[in-house]
Amino acid sequence: QCYVEHSRVIVDGAFGIGARGGLTTELKHLKRLLNRETGKTVIAIDQPSGYVADSAASYESLPAHEIVTFGGRKISSGADLDENKDYGDVRVAKIGLALPKPTIFLADRDDIADLWPVPTPESDKYSRGVVGVDTGSAQYPGAAVLGCLGAVYSGAGMVRYLGAAPVRAALLATAPSVVQNRGRVDAWVIGSGWGDRPRELPSAMDYLESELPVVVDAGAIDQMPPQAHESALLTPHYGELARLLGASRKEVAADPIESVRRAAAQTGATVLLKGGSQYVARPDGQVYVPLHSNSWAGQAGAGDALAGVCGTLLAAGLEPWQAGLLAASIQAFDTKLHAYPRPPEEFCRAIPGVVDRLLRESD
Repeated sequence: QCYVEHSRVIVDGAFGIGARGGLTTELKHLKRLLNRETGKTVIAIDQPSGYVADSAASYESLPAHEIVTFGGRKISSGADLDENKDYGDVRVAKIGLALPKPTIFLADRDDIADLWPVPTPESDKYSRGVVGVDTGSAQYPGAAVLGCLGAVYSGAGMVRYLGAAPVRAALLATAPSVVQNRGRVDAWVIGSGWGDRPRELPSAMDYLESELPVVVDAGAIDQMPPQAHESALLTPHYGELARLLGASRKEVAADPIESVRRAAAQTGATVLLKGGSQYVARPDGQVYVPLHSNSWAGQAGAGDALAGVCGTLLAAGLEPWQAGLLAASIQAFDTKLHAYPRPPEEFCRAIPGVVDRLLRESD
């Protein structure tokens, strides 16, 4: 306490980059002192104590007015800190390290804005992309509604629903612009809410054999063949990824980056791991970290809506890793703007405003 009271600059080097997340009892006391004092400048070395260098998860940590990291940015210094009011600038000090080419890319808001597909004066509903949706069932009709809403509100030129018949009336009442007959499709969204799917209906393999881009979600992930084509985007949560890998959920949570890499290499598809900490992996091992989300998005139906957004972006011509990165980041940015309880259908309807703000605020 004496050092804090009589110092103008405090250097936080309590934890190294190999520490576990969270604060010790002593550092929690230090945090209270720092929050109480005014006129102090706190400089963190590599990252504020409390964070984990190779994780995008949020932990209780010390505040920092500036973060100085050496050699290259850590995952923790880009996934959440830049958007947290408790932290200032992140500076990278080059100290002559011969670092390998990065295999993890940390996205920021400007990256997402630059990649987001914006219509030109020549665009029409077909050039913007037609999303084909086969999701939902009599057991889970809401999954289809949410997926279609996600696609509609994220800017699809057309959404075509070809899923379960019991869903169609609810879909017409909720999203009347969704077409419900066969025709052109530029990318598919499948699997959300399939439940106990009858054998006579198309399987995940049927859609994958079409070689069109396809978002493979929920029940369709369990039908995955050993190898998918490279234009497929899998969107498992931690439990679904564990089943795909034959691992436990605890093992996936302990090393999500390695887990999502393994899944991409194993399936030959791009994989978006959904959850509090989200990662996108390509089959070549490159990993992308979306904007950091908070736990408000962790509720039933959020993944169904996210799959619809992914479908819009694939249909617009983006690569699967771009679609996964942008969709997860838009959902994350929404949770920053609306950090309170709200159902996923409200997220869908908020997407146009979220995208508009992102584009207007980008450099």
